[in-house]
Formats: sequence, C-alpha cells, structure tokens
Amino acid sequence: MDALHTRQTELDMLKGVMILLMVAFHLGYIGDLYPTAKAFVYTFHMPTFLLISGYLLHTARPAATFGRKMLWIFIPYAVMEAAYVAASAVLPVRESVEGLSALLLLDKIFIHPLGPYWYLHTFLLCSLTCYAAGRLAHRVPVFGTGGALVICALALYGLSVLELVNAANAFWFLAGTAVRWSGARLSRTFFPTLWAIVPVMLIACHPEWFSRASVPGILLTLSILSMLTAVWERFPSGKATGMFTYLGRNTLVVFLFSPVFTMAMKQLLPLFRADTSGLAYLFCATAVATAGSLGIGWLSDRLGLSRYFFGRPAVMHK
Repeated sequence: MDALHTRQTELDMLKGVMILLMVAFHLGYIGDLYPTAKAFVYTFHMPTFLLISGYLLHTARPAATFGRKMLWIFIPYAVMEAAYVAASAVLPVRESVEGLSALLLLDKIFIHPLGPYWYLHTFLLCSLTCYAAGRLAHRVPVFGTGGALVICALALYGLSVLELVNAANAFWFLAGTAVRWSGARLSRTFFPTLWAIVPVMLIACHPEWFSRASVPGILLTLSILSMLTAVWERFPSGKATGMFTYLGRNTLVVFLFSPVFTMAMKQLLPLFRADTSGLAYLFCATAVATAGSLGIGWLSDRLGLSRYFFGRPAVMHK
C-alpha cells in the first residue's frame, strides 16, 4: 500500500472540469432545459470525484493526522449543510423542508444530507471506512490488501443497506482506493487516448444507459477520463488546462460556497428569460458561482478566518 506522494496535476485538471460541470448542472433552470445533457453529465462527473477521492486517501497517515483532516472537512460541511437546510425552509427551492428543529438539522447533517453536500457526507463515511480497513491490514498482515478491500466492500455495503451512502457512489470511492493500494498511477489506468471519444459518442446516443451504476455508465466515466487525460498530455501548459488545474486544486471552496451563488442567481433568472436557449444564464451563473466561491476562499485566507473554518492558515492553493 505504498502511497504516491507526488502531486498528479492531471487529477487537478480532471477535478477542475468536473467542478465546473457540477456548478453548471446544479442550476435548476439549466437542468430543466436540458434534462438529457444533465443525465449524461451526472453519469460521470460525481463518479470521477469519488474515484479520485478514494485514490487520494492516505491510509498510511497516523490516526491523529487523519482524524484532524476529517474533522476539518466535517466542520465546514456541517456548517454549510445546516445553512442550506435553513435556507431551504424559507426560500422557494425544490428540496424544501417544513419547519426547522435541532432534530431535523442533526438528521440532515449526519444521516440524510440535503442538497449538493451529500458528496462530503459520502466522502467522510467512505474515508473513515477505508482508513479503518487499511490500518487493520497494516497492523494485521494476514489480511493483506485483498482482505482490506473485502472488509471495505462489506462495510460500505452495510452503510448502503442502512441508506447512509449510495452503493454506486461507494463503489467508485472503493475503486479509487483499490488503485491507490495497488501502487498504480490512477491516470495510467484510464489508458489515455483521444480514441476514447468513440465510446463516449456511442453512449451519448443512448440516454437509457445514463446511470453511474451500469456497465455503460462505468465505460462512459472511464472513457471521459481517458479522453480528457489524453488532451491534458498534449497541452499540459495551456491556458485552459492551467485554469482547470487551478480550479481542481480549489474544489473544496467551490463545493462549499457555490450553492450560495446558485441560489442567489436564481432570483435574477427573469433577467435572462429573453434568451430561450438558457446559455446566457448558464455562462453567467456558472462564472458568478465559481468566481464568487473562490473569492470567499481568498477573503477567508486574507482575514485569517480559514484557521477557524478549515483548520489551516490558508484554504486556497495557488
């Protein structure tokens, strides 16, 4: 289970692409206009995050270090999830709740997260599960990597039965962890090639295949990653790839704060009704939500607030 300690820039690029897609298709108006495109993107964009997250999990870290990392992901997650639930009680959103109570907030934070923060909830549970199994294999060599993976799979299946995680999401996280423990470089398992566009186009013609839990969905995800990695290898220093890698290094703040801006932009939707394609709203709202989230992260660093909200002096990565 040797860790690969060097930063893999291509993974930042992939995360940057996926975070923009996440912001764009969390705009309810766009999802309603283009439901097939939304279903297509949803088939691969969150599996990509989960796969990379599982791969980047360091099970060799001391328990105290790992626990601190999890704590300082849980704290901003809990704060923003509570704020989202509170906003859903008073704003006209699709996932609205009736009335607020301490019990409701605890349920949404620990068991049934509301809105886009489900990913961080799943990330925390999968990370804790895989870390525990990895440490067990380290301390009891008889289990080995294979035994640890079996333990992880059974534990994650148990969590899915309890409806704490989605089984397909847990699969993608565990797949990333398995690649990590094998010692392989994740991007090489995609077999980077521009020819991957062929299965992407084939699957795109069959909306009935759009599911992250299906064989075509798995093939689509791996093909998208193969194609994007091949593009990155040809233009590693381009301005576009540089922008995506920067976003990929700062996905946490976009995850946390973009819902604030997507909710706000919804109030301005009447200003964009003249454009029936929705593209003007798409580009404007995505840009505002992304730039605004990065701006909050930057301001948090400058004001010294990151130390209290993220547990470190700076949350933004240059």
